[in-house]
Amino acid sequence: MIQRMQSLYLLIGLVIWSLLFLIPVVIETVPMAICFGLVGFLILISIFLYGKRELQSKLTIVTLAIQILFYALVAIYGVKGNNGSQSNADLQLWMAIPLVSAICVYLAYRGIKHDISLLKAQDRIR
Repeated sequence: MIQRMQSLYLLIGLVIWSLLFLIPVVIETVPMAICFGLVGFLILISIFLYGKRELQSKLTIVTLAIQILFYALVAIYGVKGNNGSQSNADLQLWMAIPLVSAICVYLAYRGIKHDISLLKAQDRIR
């Protein structure tokens, strides 16, 4: 499980995504809380699906799409509901956390696709 590089990317993405739980302003609405929980759950499930690469690939794409949706929700609610409770510097700092997690999930997706193509090439040789 952890021998593959994409499993490490997914694990790093999960740890970084979990850091968002420490920031109270992130989960302020129900849609954001649902996206937050769903992304963490899907990343965790994707780590343990290392034997089923096609399903793991599809789950990472869904996770990436939900992370983008979460980022959009944060932007929408941040612009609409920013009542001056936090400074712009604080908001900009934690806004990088979901982006880094999404980059890790994307790198994991690339690694999974690379494994799939290697296995298909190996099957052609046999």
